[in-house]
Amino acid sequence: MLGFACLFGALSSTHAISYWDVDTYGNVELNQGDSKSGTFDITGVGAGKGYDATLHTITSGSITVRINEDVDSFFDYFFEFFISETAQAYVGGQIFTETFWFPVNSQFGGSLELAALIDLDADGLLSYTISAQQGDFRLVSARLDAEGITRQGPPSNVPDGGTTVAMLGLGLLALVGGRKCCLA
Repeated sequence: MLGFACLFGALSSTHAISYWDVDTYGNVELNQGDSKSGTFDITGVGAGKGYDATLHTITSGSITVRINEDVDSFFDYFFEFFISETAQAYVGGQIFTETFWFPVNSQFGGSLELAALIDLDADGLLSYTISAQQGDFRLVSARLDAEGITRQGPPSNVPDGGTTVAMLGLGLLALVGGRKCCLA
């Protein structure tokens, strides 16, 4: 019971810290077989930044990739209704794949698994590659959202000076004295 109370106290004293990084591509066209690579970076200074691998631990994360249709003419517009397009994101050893029919302002992604979280936790950086597996589309943005906590430091070694032993002795004397008083 005491162990549970200590664990609950340790967990409740920490609060989640939100980190994020967005790479904006402004409708870069990816044709079938093309890919675009980048690196999410949650270190440094600024909104969504501030991760320090020596002080923080990543507890969860997710990615979101936004794509758009690449309609350039009426023929493209008509043709795109009959062809599906498959986008894939490779992030930290994890693959996210989604098939779209006419992806207007569409998005895909999901939660990061343990291997990707460990990779992100190591230095605050996470590499990714987004590719067009089938069809073509425009890459709008790639976003990483992560949650972390501040690590608890090791307990400080405060010199005791003998007061702990003295207090223990006084407590034992009080118990023995109280018992003799009640027996008499």
